[in-house]
This record gives sequence, C-alpha cells and structure tokens, in this order.
Amino acid sequence: MITYNNVRVLTLLFSVTLFACTGGGEDGTGLIENDPPPSILSIGVISDDRDGVTVNNTNYQIDASRILVDGLSRSPEDLTKGMVATVLGDINTENRATANNIIVNTALAGAVTRQDLDDQGIGSLDSLGQKILISDTTLFDSEITEISSLVELSIDDFIQVHGFTLSNGTIYATHLRLIDSSLDEASTFYVSGVIHELDTAAKTFAIGQLRLDYSGVDPQTQLAVENEQLVQVSSTIPSTDQSPFFLVDQVHTIHPAALLKNSLENTLVIIQGIFEYDNNSVKKLNGQMVQHQDLAAGSGGESTNNNHPPTASTPSDALNTLTPTLITSEGRFSNDGTFIMERVQ
Repeated sequence: MITYNNVRVLTLLFSVTLFACTGGGEDGTGLIENDPPPSILSIGVISDDRDGVTVNNTNYQIDASRILVDGLSRSPEDLTKGMVATVLGDINTENRATANNIIVNTALAGAVTRQDLDDQGIGSLDSLGQKILISDTTLFDSEITEISSLVELSIDDFIQVHGFTLSNGTIYATHLRLIDSSLDEASTFYVSGVIHELDTAAKTFAIGQLRLDYSGVDPQTQLAVENEQLVQVSSTIPSTDQSPFFLVDQVHTIHPAALLKNSLENTLVIIQGIFEYDNNSVKKLNGQMVQHQDLAAGSGGESTNNNHPPTASTPSDALNTLTPTLITSEGRFSNDGTFIMERVQ
C-alpha cells in the first residue's frame, strides 16, 4: 500500500497524473457533452481499490462510473492501487462520494534502457529518454511469473509506469508493472510530459531527453501543439532505422480545467503531486505553471525517505524551501485554466 508518511496530497495533474483528449466522448475528452457539472475534481494516487476507489482520502463508489484508461473504455477491475487517477464526481457525505467519470493516463510504457536499483529495488530506471525514480512505496506487479520483484528487472524489459511527472521529464513512480512483451499490451508505447524545444517547421519536439517527430499526427492536432504543454503521446512504431526520433501516432493534451467546462468556479479541485520552482521563481505543479494566494495551513507531514521528494509541513515550506516537494493542494481554476492554489496540506 502506498503511503507518504501520512501526508495527504491533493494535486492537479499531471501524471502524470493526466487527461486523454480522445476516446468515447462527444466533446473529445471521453466525457459526455451534456454531463452535469461535478461538485469535485480530484487527482491523486488510488490508495485503496476495495469497495470502489479511494483518492485523496475520499472513497468513491464506481458501480456506474465511466472509466477511461489511456483513452479507452475500461471496467472497475482495471483500476488498481498506485495508479494516478482523475475523478469527477459528487460528494455524498464526508469522505464518501460517487464518481461519475474516472480518467487514468499512463505516464510511460516502454522498454528499460538503464537499470540502477539497489538490493531493495530502490533507485532509478531509464526508458524512452525519461528518468524513473523508484522509492520504497512504489507498487510493483508482474505479468511474468518468473519475475516477482523490481530488482529482477533487466534491460529491454517492457514496463508500464504510473506516477507524477516533472517538467524535466523525471517520473516519480507510484506503480510499475512488468508487461509480457509477447502480449498486445506491449505493442503501444506511451510517454507523458511537458513539451519543450518545439520546432513547428520540422514537426519535432522534446519530452525530457526524448526527441519526437509528430509529423504523422493529424493536421488539426499539429496546429494545437505548443511549448510547455502537458501531453501524453503514443506510438505503435516508436522508431525506425532511418529516424532518430520517436515517431508519434497520437498526441493527447492533458488539461484538467477543460473537463469542467463552464463550472470552473463551482467545483472543488483537489490535486496531489509534485511542486517545483526554478531560479526565476516560476512555480509548477506536476509540470504545469500554477499561481497561489495567501495559503491556509493544513495538516503537515514529515520528510520522506529513499527517493521520495520531501513533503511540506507548512504552506511556507511548500513554496519557499525544498524543491521538488510533494504537496497536497486545494484550489480552483482561473478563467484561463491556470490552477490557483488556495490551501496546502
């Protein structure tokens, strides 16, 4: 079971956590266009998958939920602890709610290219140009019976990763699954992250250390691609001998505010994830720029261990000291879709 030293973390993602813009919905988000506005949008790790799912300390009933995983319709059995999920629903009582829609996007799916794990399975992996940090709370499961622990991972093993993604491409893994490379599930590669070094003439950009060619994406999507955009890209043929680039089949933008349509001011937003700021005091949450008001204090946490980002014990700590920092934030979206943090726990 994933724990962050009893810190509750409310976040808006990422990767991380993440929203596919295709699959099943009339408005391109996978949702039904005339859905009533939710009373809560919550993004965070699934900490319990029994009797519904628990995200950010709220248990959601999911019997009638629409569930999308990487843009495809799925059943409740496909949701598991450690996944980062976006839940849109209605609060029934304290810590109990009904989920109308649940969206999960894989942070990365691809082959291991570097393995640096100690005998406890703590350390880092590389895949598709991204660094994946593995901690003592990263959950692991394997579709290959002969491999039962992280330390047994080898180069070229195909992995599926869920977690929180930073602007530089680093992924804090909350769940990692080893996939049997002979299965269809290992035929699609995914990377989620922030676009940089966009070249609209050459139709290329970078995510982390990975260079991507998006010339094969439909023209309308090509026009929408921008620097600093949080996306999930996928490919069934990620590279060829003739191209040094990851050849993208689809680009899905991840924009949580778009899911709320015209109810930005009426929906409680709870976000779990990684807060970071640079030397220019640009503040980001799960790779996306955020703003903050004078923050109300919430319950604090203690320092994490073994490849965890530190957790903030006060709002001041979250904004002014260690970075990256694992925080819980509650707030709202501005009219332009920027997340405004109003409370940090």
